[in-house]
Parts: sequence; structure tokens; C-alpha cells
Amino acid sequence: MPEPDRSGDAPPPVAAEPAAPPGPVAPAPVPADAAPADLVRPPTRRERLAWYAGTTLLSCVLVFFGLRLDVADLSAPFYYDLDSLLILPLVKATAERGFGGHWVNERMGAPGVLELHDFPVIDHLHFLAIWALSKVVANVVVLYNLYFLLTFPLTVLTTMVACRHLGLTLPAAAVGGLLYAFLPFHYQRWENHYFLAAYWMVPLALLPAFDLTLGRLPLFRRDPDGTQRLHLKSWAAVRLVVLTLATASAGAYYAFFTCALVAFAGLYAAVGARSLRPLASAAAVVGLIVAFGILNHLPTYAYQARCGKHPITTRFPEEADYYGLKVAHLILPTEDHNLRVLNEVKWLYNSSMRPSETENRSATLGAVGALGLIGLVALAVLPVPRPWPYGPLVGMTLFTVLLATIGGFGAVFNLLVTPQIRGYNRISVFTAFLCLLAVLWALDRLFAAHPKGLPLRIAAGFGVAALAAFTAGVVLLDTGMRAVLLVLCAILWIGPPVAYLVAKRRNPAAVERAARRFETRVLPPWFPYLAWAAVATVGFFDQTPFAWFRQGIVSTLDEQAARFRADAQFFEGIERMMATGSSGAPPRVFCLPYCPYPEAAAVHRMPPYEHARGYLHTSGVAWSFGATKGREADTWQQEVAGLPTDEFLRRIVFRGFDGLLVDQRGYAPSKEGNRAAVIVATVHHLYASLAGKPGLQLPELIHPDHEQFFLDLRPYRDLLRQRLTNPPFDYETYARKERELPSLLWLAGFFRTVDENGEPHTVKRATYRATAWVVNPTDRTRTFTVRAVFGTENPGAFHLKLTGLIDDAFDVDRGSELWDAKQFGIPRTYRIEVPPGRHRIDLRCTPPPGFVPGDVRKLCYYVLGARIDEP
Repeated sequence: MPEPDRSGDAPPPVAAEPAAPPGPVAPAPVPADAAPADLVRPPTRRERLAWYAGTTLLSCVLVFFGLRLDVADLSAPFYYDLDSLLILPLVKATAERGFGGHWVNERMGAPGVLELHDFPVIDHLHFLAIWALSKVVANVVVLYNLYFLLTFPLTVLTTMVACRHLGLTLPAAAVGGLLYAFLPFHYQRWENHYFLAAYWMVPLALLPAFDLTLGRLPLFRRDPDGTQRLHLKSWAAVRLVVLTLATASAGAYYAFFTCALVAFAGLYAAVGARSLRPLASAAAVVGLIVAFGILNHLPTYAYQARCGKHPITTRFPEEADYYGLKVAHLILPTEDHNLRVLNEVKWLYNSSMRPSETENRSATLGAVGALGLIGLVALAVLPVPRPWPYGPLVGMTLFTVLLATIGGFGAVFNLLVTPQIRGYNRISVFTAFLCLLAVLWALDRLFAAHPKGLPLRIAAGFGVAALAAFTAGVVLLDTGMRAVLLVLCAILWIGPPVAYLVAKRRNPAAVERAARRFETRVLPPWFPYLAWAAVATVGFFDQTPFAWFRQGIVSTLDEQAARFRADAQFFEGIERMMATGSSGAPPRVFCLPYCPYPEAAAVHRMPPYEHARGYLHTSGVAWSFGATKGREADTWQQEVAGLPTDEFLRRIVFRGFDGLLVDQRGYAPSKEGNRAAVIVATVHHLYASLAGKPGLQLPELIHPDHEQFFLDLRPYRDLLRQRLTNPPFDYETYARKERELPSLLWLAGFFRTVDENGEPHTVKRATYRATAWVVNPTDRTRTFTVRAVFGTENPGAFHLKLTGLIDDAFDVDRGSELWDAKQFGIPRTYRIEVPPGRHRIDLRCTPPPGFVPGDVRKLCYYVLGARIDEP
């Protein structure tokens, strides 16, 4: 019933107006936050499969011809230096020993074994993929190269999946997958930073963060009344658990950055929704990643609980600034750009005078990504609406930049919380995805919002913008053809307006008709595909180096392959020599010069991890390199490597070594000439003297570079065994004593430094709380004498207390009567009874009032001349 009129008399009836004639219905306005995929016809399963397969195949084609794999040698690594020689042995151990086999390797670290428990490499997702591939690929180096190559199509696939989940159409997702897979970060990290280049999990890892900003809270369910409730028993929860497990197993850096972005997205969504549920959901996601990260570290925790904590990967807060991100590197062109002028711009920026130029140079986003970054910054500072996803994109992008930039929030985090994350520039792959998504979303929505065709006026607007950018580039950059290009720009700017004025003056009616047609004209339906192809093509060649597809990449790969083949010839010759008449146990080779493992500086001209080549090229030889620095085997290696050649030779032979590798590159030039050749000649002389036959030499191999030498020590050992037969001076007694030597280890709280040539100092500096360990390798209790000198470079009395295996307390004071100026400290001697196994000594230092440490390590005293002997 109609309600009664409560305002008084009813108004007179009004005659009904005639109905308007039927006409075209105006299209409904497109919602500002509608996803592009919601504005077009849903693709069929066959169409989706075609796009995914076609884009993946295209990426494979681009990699194949870009890297010139038609002429490349896949049996040689693409990069054969630095960190590649750290990862290659881990890949080989995984292929030979199975998944998880990289943790312990009996063929490195002799007389001990290589153990990564103090240096955990927890990229288990990648090791799992490598192990699976090893079932069909037998050659380790081919396997190594193959997984690197597969990271390109894998990144394409995961990026497309993520883009489709966020609402992009298939063409946009395909372009995004290609551009993200071929970031400069990918090929500049190359096989040197092998697992950093495998960033294919990053797009999927970001999806929970985007879901939070959309109100689709992970582990929560939205009821019909709009309330969010915890819901763990669902397939969505299972998928989230699998995703977080994969994220935690794809590298510590990417897991940390994912946690940071998810936490930020939870805060962003909580503020927007005025609810704590988004924070709870984000905390659950972060908690899962952290829990799985702890699970990945379980071998380390178990080992260090048994053998003592030894943080050899100790970082410093200052490194956050050294390895921080630079905004300039994000927006500047990549190195070795296809356009010479842009390449010159990047090299001008990479000046030797510019500070903190490190691996952050690989953070380039490319032209498309840089456009997205600039656009997101403009949205952040200008008073314009920011519909989804631009609000979250602006927030997350600025968060990544502020976190990672030099002197940013990351530097504060490293100072106040933990400095273990130092390479903040590596967040650039997250920033790149966000910036690419911003550009892709804008273009995709523009095309999707005009299903009948893009209006010509909009395309003309893009043309004017492109011409403006081109003109600015010509004005700012010295292209070498600036005058010609400026004339061309002037013609393009002045020509159309002049033609318009002339035509309007001569035939104004025709101009008016053309203007009306221009207002209503649309581009053909195939134009968006042409536009996407142009974006992909320009972006690809902007992001990839000039050397690709050309002789430059062939020369680079051939150079690495030639060095690899020369090493293969040398080390395979060693294995053949050592296999002759060998017993069942793998022969052992001691490597000179001594080089700590892992994360050591170059030793003179010899880069770190060079000694790992022996293990890489052999299958039945054990090598000394790979003993964890600071542990028992490493302590013994460092000691004997510094002895005179005659004593060094006897001790390594007594310890069971069958060969000696000497690399001249690890020695400083001396007046004696080639130091490695001098060592080799001395060993030959010692063998000839022992045999009583001047000129007699041990079997020897020389590397094709004439800087690496190998000696077979077995004839010397056999002759020494014949000479030493009278107890207690017989060979077996000396060998047993060498095997039973105790170890005095300086672990948590102690820091060992190296000089400018990478050679370690004997001084050990310590912080307030430190731990030493005494290891008795036998099954009987023994008596040892421990001698050490404790000193400080700071004024005042530093009270030092030792507990555990040794109980002592004294003041380390430069003004004390106990101070021995000749020994640079206070000498102490302890006689201790040590049962079998490992035993701990805790050292606690109380500095004087007013002491200000020089850095975050809070070093306050040092230990010199420490040694342990058995009376």
C-alpha cells in the first residue's frame, strides 16, 4: 500500500510523459578496482595451456640462441671461478650421494671431512630439483648448467601463475613472465651466485602478501555475514603450508624478504580494515616460514650442540651499507646495454670514485620496471586516488626501497637486531616484480576496458608521450648523432601542427570531418597483441646485454671452458697417477698454499675455492681443502702449512697424505723466484737425500699454465717407512702420534683476521663472552699443557675469568707487573687432565668502566701463541 501523504493536501495528478524512443544503452561504468581478467572473456583450458606452453617455449628459444648454446660446451661450466667453485662441489655431492648429501663430504677436508654445519647452505628446494635431475643427467657439470638454464622457463611459469592469480589476462601474464625471467639480475648473478639467480619462487612467495591486502586472509575463512574466522582444515591451508615450506627452502635471503613483505602487508591490511585479524594472519604466514627455516637448520643445531657453536658467517652491521641498494642502479640501464649511449651512461655512473659500488650493480629493473617504479613513486607523492593494486604496490615498493637502501631501515635492523642479513640489494628481485606488475596492470586494464578496440586518441596520447621521452633522451644523452636526431624530433613536433593549420585553412570542412572520425575511431582488435609484443621485445633487449646472440657470449663461454678443460686434463692425470698401486682407501692430496674454507679472501693471485677444483675433476681422491676453518682439521692444516718444508713434508706423510699440490698463484713473488717451484725442488731434494741418490725425483705433474705442480709422495713415504723401523722412533709411532694430536679450538666469541694477501694472522681477538674447546681424539684420559699469552691494546684492567676445563681469573692490564713486553701480554700456563672427547672452556671478560668498543664485536682482548702439548 502507498503510504499516506503526511504533508497536507495531495498534489494534483500529473499527466504521464510520453516514453522516450528506444536507443542504444550506455555501457556500464567499469569499477575502478576491477581486475583486467574480469573484464574479458574467461579463457578456455586449451587457451591457457597454449599461452603457458608457448611462453615457456619462447623463453627456452631466447635462452638457447641468446647464450649461443648451439656452439657452447655444456660439459664445461658457464662460469668457473669464485662462488661457482663453492656450489659446484655441493651439486656434485648431491648427485653422487643423494638429497642432503652436500652436508658432509668425506673427499674434502682431509684429514677430516667437509661439514657444512657451521656454514649451512639451506637451499633445499634447489638441491631437491638438482637431485631429481641427476636421475636423468649423469654429467655433473651438464646438470649444473642445465638447472641454471631451467631457472629461466621456471621463472616464466611461476610469474605467469602469480600474475593470473592477481587478475591479469594471459597476454599480460606472458609478457610479465618473460620480462621478469630475463631481469639483468638473472644473468649478472650468473652461475657465480647460483641460487640467487634461481629466484623463480619469488612471485609465488609474494601471493600471501597480496591476498592480505585484498582481504583474503591466509588461514582465515569469510563467513556469509562478512566475519573472518580461523580455518585450518582446508585445501587453502595445505597449499599455504606447501608454499611457505618451499619459500623457506629456496634461500635464506628470499625467505627473509618474504617475511618482511608479508609482515608489512599484514600491517597495511590491518590499518585499512581497522582489525587485528590481518596481523594475526600475517604472523601465521611468517611463523610458518620461520618454523620451516628452523627445520632446515636442524643439522646445524644438532652438530653445534655436540661440537660447540662456531659462527664462521659472523656479519657486521656496517655491511648493510656496503651491500645496500642504490636507487640509481634500479633506474639506470643495465651494463653492456644494447645501445652504446646507454651503456656509456651506466659506466659513467660506475665510477671508481663512487662509494659502495658492489654487487648492487645488478639491481637494474630495466626500462619497463623503472617506468613502474617512477609511476609508483608519483602515486605515492601526488594527491591522486590509488585503487587496488596500486595502494599496496606503492606501499610494498617503497617499503622494499626504504628497507634495502644504503643507510635505510635495514641498516638500523642490522645494528639493533641482527647483522646476519647484509646483502639487502638482493631485494631488487622483489622490487622488480612489484614495478613490472604496476606497468602490466595499467596496460592490461586499458586494453581490457575497451573490448571493441582502443580509441585512436588514447593511442595518439601514448605516441606523444613516447616522442617526448625520445626527445628528452636525445637532449640529455650524447648519442654521437645528436644534431640529426634533434632535427628529426623538431620535424615530428612541428610537422603535424603545421599540417593541421594548413589543412584547416584550405579545407576546414574536411578537417572537421576528420576530427569527428578521430574522436570515434578505434584501433583493430589485434592491436593489443601487437602492443604486448612491442613491450616484450623492447623490454627484453633493454634488459639483456649486447653480448647475447653474438660472438661476445661465445668468447666468454669458450674462455671458461678452456680453463675447465685444462684443469680436467691436469687433475685427471693426478687421479690416474694416484690410482696406480693404490689401496682401497682414497689417496689423500694436501693443497698448498693453505686457504681457509669457506668465505676466505683471495690468497695473493689465487681466488678462494680454487683448491676445490681437485675434488670436482676426480672421483677417487680425497683433498685437504674444505676443512671448516677453526675446526680440528683446519687448525692442523694451518699449523703444518707454516712449517719449514722438511718438517711439513714429514708431518703430512705421517698423517696419511699421498700427494702434494702446490699452486704458485697463492704465493707472493720472492727473490728466490717461483715459490711453488722452490717448494717442489726442496721436496725432490729431501727425497733424494733420504734415498742417498742425488738427482732422484718424485713423480711429478705440471699444469698447462706452469703455475700448479703435483708431487706423488708415496715413494718418499715408502722410503721413510723403511728408514724408521726402531721403536719408539719407528714410522708407525710417529704416525700414531700425529693422528692423536690434541686440538685447541677458539670458537664462538673469537675472531681471526687475515692480512691484505688473505693470509691468516696468528692473533685471535675475543669479545666479552667466548668459548674455547679442547679435543682429545683418543679413547683414554691424557695430560696436556696449555700455554697462551693474553693481552689487550686498550688501557685499564680487563678482568678475565676462565671456567670449565680450566679455572682461572686474572686482570689483563698493560700496566700490570705480570705484563711481559717481549711477549705482548700476560703469559699463562695450565696443566690439565682431559678425558676422551670434547671439553669446553668459557672465557668471560669484564672491561674497565668507560671502555668503548671499536665495533659491534666488542673486542676487548687477544690471545697470542696459544698451543697445547703433551708432556
